[in-house]
Amino acid sequence: MKFYLDANISEDKNTKKIINDFYYWFNENDDVSLNIFTSSGKDFSEIKKIIKFNKKPHIKIRENPVRFEELAEYYSKPVLLNEIINYRDGDIFRIYKLLNPAPENNFDNQPISIQYDIQYDRKFPKYFKGYGKNHVKAVKEIIKFLKPKSILDAACGTGSNYCEIKEIVGSDVYYEGFDTSRYSIIKAIDYYSSEKAVFRLGDITEINSPDNKFDFSFTESTMPYVNNPIKALKELYRVSEYGFYCGLYTTDRKIKDFKYIKSNFVYQLDIGSTWKFFHETPNNFYIADFSETIKVLDGMSDKISYTLDYDDQFFDYYGINTISVFIYPKKWYDKNQEKTEFFDNRPLM
Repeated sequence: MKFYLDANISEDKNTKKIINDFYYWFNENDDVSLNIFTSSGKDFSEIKKIIKFNKKPHIKIRENPVRFEELAEYYSKPVLLNEIINYRDGDIFRIYKLLNPAPENNFDNQPISIQYDIQYDRKFPKYFKGYGKNHVKAVKEIIKFLKPKSILDAACGTGSNYCEIKEIVGSDVYYEGFDTSRYSIIKAIDYYSSEKAVFRLGDITEINSPDNKFDFSFTESTMPYVNNPIKALKELYRVSEYGFYCGLYTTDRKIKDFKYIKSNFVYQLDIGSTWKFFHETPNNFYIADFSETIKVLDGMSDKISYTLDYDDQFFDYYGINTISVFIYPKKWYDKNQEKTEFFDNRPLM
């Protein structure tokens, strides 16, 4: 997709915002370009300072003014950004997802990931629902007890968890959610973003936040999809002042016929999703080595406590025995250990 922008119309402030948005939302695998031109002459010196000319995807500048007889061609391009009034952060990707909803080679291959959309989900009968209050019951209880002033929702999707807990979070609490899916994040921004609720792109194994930035962090139905769950645990520990909540599957047995990633202490399970034309399907599951996981968690005992569950055998159809591990903030767990048996204790909803 080719975006076009008349720098004379958009002015430098808006042009810079669009350029930064372009770099934020797109990567080198996206077949996109931003083509900036001038209709009546323009000094591009300030704009050039923020352009990375060797970086993909490409931003191209046409410094010579477009001649009058050429303007009709430029102004009939499918995506002319300067026609947008009051450009908002993320508008460039909103346009992209509307005109190109199903990229072929990444996990955003669902049409705007509608099956993960909390608004869509509400229209289903109860027995079809993907989301439910039980999935964040533990998170709600922890928030009520800790009364955190800052919360991280790691792998927040379209904001479904925020939708369920925003009433108890309070207007003075800073809430930040991140996800690797651009389609999910742009929807979360559109649904829920505010001065105190921020949603951005991010990776749970490399959280772009300083140490102890958040009073409390959590992730829900995420860890079985993370290819390095132990590293993710370390990152959640690092950025959380009073600990975090999450659940993951582990195993203390050798799993035959599935790949073991030694560097990550994890088994990779490609159990045959519908995307078999991928070399490595987007719906791989990952099961961490039990002893390595416990070793790491025992080193976090100043902030967290954990429980073990042997009942939820999600992978028993494949002959795989797992131990579910659930991590709680230590301050909460020391006072509320008995409540854990009433939670929906499954690493996957």
